[in-house]
Amino acid sequence: SAASATQATSVETDKQPPQAVAFTHFSLDNNTIRVLFDEPVDTSTLLYAQFELLSDPIHNTTNRTIFQADRRLPLSGGTPSYVNGDDKLEVEIVLTREDARAIKRDERLSGNASHLLISANAVKDPAGNDIVASNFTYLLQAGGFDVDASVPRLEGFVFDANASQLLLTFSDLVNSQSVDPSTLQLHSDLHGNGSYSLENLIFPDRTVLQRLDYDITIPVSAEDLISIQILMDLATNKDNVFVSFNGTLAEDLDGRFVASVLETAPLRAKDFVLDTIAPQVVAFDLDLDAVPSLTMYFSEAVNPLRLVPRRLTLQQSNSSLSVAPMAAKYTPTGGSASQNSSFSTSVTLV
Repeated sequence: SAASATQATSVETDKQPPQAVAFTHFSLDNNTIRVLFDEPVDTSTLLYAQFELLSDPIHNTTNRTIFQADRRLPLSGGTPSYVNGDDKLEVEIVLTREDARAIKRDERLSGNASHLLISANAVKDPAGNDIVASNFTYLLQAGGFDVDASVPRLEGFVFDANASQLLLTFSDLVNSQSVDPSTLQLHSDLHGNGSYSLENLIFPDRTVLQRLDYDITIPVSAEDLISIQILMDLATNKDNVFVSFNGTLAEDLDGRFVASVLETAPLRAKDFVLDTIAPQVVAFDLDLDAVPSLTMYFSEAVNPLRLVPRRLTLQQSNSSLSVAPMAAKYTPTGGSASQNSSFSTSVTLV
């Protein structure tokens, strides 16, 4: 006879809460942590702030709880995935850049002695059961540990003409106090043409403590900005500014040089900030000797080739042009302009 199906009279739901059984791996090279559970968990329910990294925890042996840690860092976020998608028991979390930065800046957290504290609502199983919270018994220490062995690589840069600076972003932390801008070159195209090396170098203050971050700022002097944008027509938009450098440009937190960007394969700017601040005349000198000339001092670098002497007016007082007597003002009929220094331009009057 044909087999018949029998309907269940009752269904016993899963009421067993999952438990983290191992902090299997902690990698500062890949910026990841791995946690193994005793049953499948649902990564979509992760509450990152309920995962805390601890250094040197001190335990209260009376009630078996953690009452002090030298350093505690709740995670701010991350990207989860299953190490094995079939059983969903082990979860890997890629740390945010902010959390990785905080960990690497603090030697108390960036070692294999780090522990993981997990709160009860940190993650649920597919049936909706909360995880068993960590306590003295279940405090997890990293079972495997990878040191940060990767050298920082340039991910992108911004040329900020408004602030006269380059902002370089790396894949890993860089010591801003180690920056040596003498190796950096700017190029007008992808093939390394139209090259320019910064001549008026501005080095960081070596007396202050090192600052570890993904971004480093390289100031561009007024003299260099004139040469780059005015004389070479370089770095006027993000499509005509590329950068290259050798590894000695900067070091990471362990003193390793960053990865070089070859002159034959420079990287194009990710963004460009246009100079939107209009220069102002802050002072001027008038010389009426054999060759009359006017020297003007500006608030920032200007292009002398675009200065039009016929649009200048000299007058006897600071009254507005509309009320100044005709005889008390003078407008040159011509002349030529030349650059004296960063912010001063001379005009030979005609």
